Amino acid sequence: MYKIIKITEREMFKNIKDAWNMCCLNDSECSPFQFFEWQYHYYHIFGDNKDLAIYIISDVENSNLIAIFPFWERTVENEKLLEFIGCRGVDYLMPIIEDKHKPDVYKLFEQYLTENSLNIYIYDIPENHSFYTSFYSISTPNKITIPCGVVNLQILHKYREFEYDKRYLIKHNEALQFSIYLNEKIPIPLLEKHINGYINIVDNKYKYNDTEKFQSFLTLYLNDINDKKIAVYADLHNDTETIYSVIGIKCRETIYLLNFVFNLKYKKFAPGKILLTELIIIASKRGYKKIDFSRGTDIYKSKLGCDFINNMSLLITSSNKIRQFVAKQNQSIGFFPSSQ
Repeated sequence: MYKIIKITEREMFKNIKDAWNMCCLNDSECSPFQFFEWQYHYYHIFGDNKDLAIYIISDVENSNLIAIFPFWERTVENEKLLEFIGCRGVDYLMPIIEDKHKPDVYKLFEQYLTENSLNIYIYDIPENHSFYTSFYSISTPNKITIPCGVVNLQILHKYREFEYDKRYLIKHNEALQFSIYLNEKIPIPLLEKHINGYINIVDNKYKYNDTEKFQSFLTLYLNDINDKKIAVYADLHNDTETIYSVIGIKCRETIYLLNFVFNLKYKKFAPGKILLTELIIIASKRGYKKIDFSRGTDIYKSKLGCDFINNMSLLITSSNKIRQFVAKQNQSIGFFPSSQ
């Protein structure tokens, strides 16, 4: 027997941290963006105009938390619309459900949303995710959002072109060095330098409106996961400056790359390709099976051997007002996290 509880208070959200992450660990489809640290900090920073509406499902017999639908709720012309927390600028959005309970939970949740006339809009859910395949039939027509590129480290390429690029860069920069942190804490100065560099790129190149909030979010989140040694960092540098750096998150046997910082002065040497290939080779040697290169079909991802996974959207509603709102929102959804 299962019980559904709706969480609307931040304190109760905070109090289920350990049970939340245990549920994530028992869901083989879960990405790092569903773990408590990402969800909590995201809501804390970007949840200004949304209310918490987290639906948790427990097994009454043993009181275990077995499923989480981490929604927040916005009001659209007096109607409530549920979206997953982090619905702006997050690569993968999905519920969190222990594998063995998924068939029962999907039946229960479909019945619950029908009885309560819930309006739900989900995007950036992988097309092969069990929630998408289970609820596609009751949703309105969906669309493909930006795909994400993934390298399978069990099928490595020889990277001959990489070795040529590496020798060329070393020839012109004799003091060239790599720094790669996969299983240890990242030094705080490196972490801060990367965050500041990335925020400068976002601010100058994309004219992003929520720069201060974004910087606060990245600082809180990355310091949190760095303390747990699940943050990943790699850079290419010489004696005087960082040429290229990348930061990511470990989740099971996959590394999810989060963002990149680059020095345009070295663009002709293809430093990004050199660093990322070095990371691929080292991660493979250390037992990782995949590297997720985040959203986008950039040419360099294809050259590195990425396969692309389509993210899809689902809209479950009977409201014309909600449909019109979502159609309008689709035209303005940005890449970066936002309070929008």
